[in-house]
Amino acid sequence: MLVALYLSGGAFSGLAASVFPPENRPPVWLPVLISGVTFTIAAVIFVRGRRLRLSTAGWLSGFLLLVLMGITATSSNLTRATVAGVLTVAVLVLFAWFMPTWLGRLVGYSTLVLFAVILAARYPTNDAGRTIRSAGSW
Repeated sequence: MLVALYLSGGAFSGLAASVFPPENRPPVWLPVLISGVTFTIAAVIFVRGRRLRLSTAGWLSGFLLLVLMGITATSSNLTRATVAGVLTVAVLVLFAWFMPTWLGRLVGYSTLVLFAVILAARYPTNDAGRTIRSAGSW
């Protein structure tokens, strides 16, 4: 499961660099580097297989949570920040799976609060009603 998560992260990063570039495009080497790192992590996890310790899987999930929070904090618009934040839920499920329940809850609640604080600080005037009305849905 963790291998699939990192493989999909590498694939999405590669697609973001080539097929679906954002408006404020980063240097080409950055998504390629991220894609390469995630493919390498997936390969190491795949090779290690069942010998991978739960604590290592927990550290990798925690690292991924930090990366997603960094993406949320530095994203170019609200939609990208929200997508990165929604991806944290899947990683939190993996983290809760690998770690003790109390630690999974502590990290999960802390991450969700951090996500909410980042969104409130970066985009204080964007609420759902204004976003929907500006799109012409009302």
